[in-house]
Amino acid sequence: MAEELLPNLQAALQIYGPYPLHKTTILGHKKNLIFLLEHGMSPNSSNFDGLTPLHEACLQDRVDFAEILLKYGANVNAVSVDVRTYM
Repeated sequence: MAEELLPNLQAALQIYGPYPLHKTTILGHKKNLIFLLEHGMSPNSSNFDGLTPLHEACLQDRVDFAEILLKYGANVNAVSVDVRTYM
C-alpha cells in the first residue's frame, strides 16, 4: 500500500482501521504517522494485544518511527498483554 497523505482523521480510520498509528508504523507511512500525532492521536494507544505504536516500531526495526513516537510522548515502559516491553 503506497502512502497517500490523509485529508482528515476520519479518512485515517477508513484507510488504516481502528489502530491507525499502529498501521502507519507497520506500513512505514511516516508522513501520516506525524499527521495523526499532530492531530491529537495518542502515541500510547494500545491494540487488542496491548501493543503500542512504539512496540510496533521496535518490532519492525523502524528506529525513525520510534524517535517520532518518543518525541510525541510515547511511553517507553508500556507493557503488552504478555508482559513484554519490546524495547
